[in-house]
Amino acid sequence: MLQNIPMSYSEKLLKGGFVVFVLAIAGSGLGYLLRIYLARSLSVNDFGLFYSIITLLALVPFVTDLGLSTTLVKFLGEFRGSGKKDQVKSSIFMFVLLRLALAIIIFIPMLYFSREIALDYFKTADAAIPLQLIVVSGIIGIVYLTLQVASQGLENIKTYAFSEPVRLIALFCIILPLAALNIVGLSYAYILSAIISLGFVVISLKLGKKVVGKKFLDQDLMKRMLSFGLPLFIGGLSGFFLGYVDTILITLLRGVTDVALYQAAMPTSQILWTIVTSLNVILLPTISEMWAKNQKKEVSSGLGLLSKIAFIFVIPFSIIMFAFSEDILNILFGPAYVSASLVLQILAINAIFYTLYVIFSTALIATGRPIIITKITVLISVINICMNIAFIPSLGIVAAALSTIAAYTIGSVIAYLALRKTMSFGVDIKALAMALIGGLVSLAIIFFIRSSVLAGIWTKVVVSIVASTIFYVVFILKTKTIKMNELAAFRQLNIPIPRIIMRILSWLAL
Repeated sequence: MLQNIPMSYSEKLLKGGFVVFVLAIAGSGLGYLLRIYLARSLSVNDFGLFYSIITLLALVPFVTDLGLSTTLVKFLGEFRGSGKKDQVKSSIFMFVLLRLALAIIIFIPMLYFSREIALDYFKTADAAIPLQLIVVSGIIGIVYLTLQVASQGLENIKTYAFSEPVRLIALFCIILPLAALNIVGLSYAYILSAIISLGFVVISLKLGKKVVGKKFLDQDLMKRMLSFGLPLFIGGLSGFFLGYVDTILITLLRGVTDVALYQAAMPTSQILWTIVTSLNVILLPTISEMWAKNQKKEVSSGLGLLSKIAFIFVIPFSIIMFAFSEDILNILFGPAYVSASLVLQILAINAIFYTLYVIFSTALIATGRPIIITKITVLISVINICMNIAFIPSLGIVAAALSTIAAYTIGSVIAYLALRKTMSFGVDIKALAMALIGGLVSLAIIFFIRSSVLAGIWTKVVVSIVASTIFYVVFILKTKTIKMNELAAFRQLNIPIPRIIMRILSWLAL
C-alpha cells in the first residue's frame, strides 16, 4: 500500500504529481485551445498541412535524444540518492552539447532540400517556407527540451510544469494579433515562442540553484549514460513511430485532409493522457532514487496502488468522451470534423490501456530494465506500423485508431508480466474488473438518459454526466474497489482535496 512508502517519498510523489497534473491540465487546455483556434482559422487543407509538417519534424527530437532524456532523469535521481551531486552539471552539459550537435546535423539537410521535401512528401510547394521556419524553431526547441528534462531530473517540478504553459501562452500572444493568419505567419510565431520558453527554463534553473557541480566532459560518465540510454533510444524511436506513424502514413496514403480529421480526434483523446503523464514526471526520478536505496518492497506496494487508482480515475473521463464524441468535435472544431467521431471513441478507450502501459514501462526503466521496455516498444511499434500499412488505404483514419489501441493493449499486458518478474509486484485484477463494470454501467446510464429524457442537448449532457459519475463513485466505494485504508493514505499526505469531499468518500466507503 501507499502508506508503506516512506512519507517523504510518497508525499513528494503525490504532491509533485498533483502540481504537474494541474499545470499539465492548463498546458493541455492551452494547447487544445490553440488547435481549435487554428482549425477554425485555417482551411481544412492548411490545418492538415501544418500538422503534417509538425509531425514530420517531431522525428528529430527522438533521433537526437539517443535515450538520454530518460537516462538523465534516472541518473540525476541516483546522484541525489547516492550523494554524487558533483556530477549533476557535467551530465546536463554533455547532454545539451551532444543533442544540439546531432540536431544541427539533421536539420541542415532538411533546410537545403526543403523544396524537394515539400513537393515529394507534402505534394505542394506551399510547404517549403513553413518547413524551413519550423526547422529553425526546432533547433531552439532542442535546447529547450533538454533543459526541461534536466529540471525533471532535478525535481525542479515547478520549472518543468510551468515551461509548457509559458511556451503556449507566448505562442497565443504572438498568433492572436496577426491580422491574416496563415501557416507562414504561424511558423514565425513558433520561432519566437521557442526563444521565450528557452529563456524561461534557463532563468528558472539558475534561480533554483539545483544545477550543482563542475561543468566538464566526463568520458566515463558519458559512456555509462550512452550504454544505458542506447537501448532506450531504440525504444524511443519505436515509440515515435508508435505515436506519430499514424499521421505520417495518413499523409502518404490518404492526404492532408484526412490528417486534419485525425489531428482533431487524436489530441482530443490525449487530454485523457494528462492524468498518467503528470504522475509519470515525478514517478521516474522517485522510483530511481528509492530503488538505489534498496527500498524495493515500498516501490512494489506503492506501484500496485498507484496503478489501480490511475486506472479507476481515467475510466469515467474516457466514458464521457466516448459518449459525447460527436458533440465534442462539432462544438470545438466544427461540423467539418464530426466524421472523426468514431476515431475519437476508439482513442478514448485506448487512454485506459495507455495509462497502465506508461506506469508499467516507467517502473521497468526506473528499476534498470531499459532493454525489456525497448523490446516491448519495438514489438508494439511493428504491430502498429503493419496494421496501419495494411488497413489505412481501405479504412482510413479508423484503421490508425484501431492500430493504436491494439498496440497499447498488447504493450500493457507484456510490460505487466515483465514487471512481475522484476519485483514482487501485482495489480488488483478484481478491482480493475469492477472498475470496468462500473464504467460500462455508467456508459449505459448516459445513453439511456440521452435517448429517453425530453430536454435540450445541454440539459441532457449535464444530467447524464452527473448521474453516471455519481453512480460510478458510489459503485467504486461500495464494492470496496477503493478501501478505507487507501483513502486514509491520501489524507495522511495532505493532498489538497477539500475535506468535505474526503468525508463524503469515507462515508460512502463504509
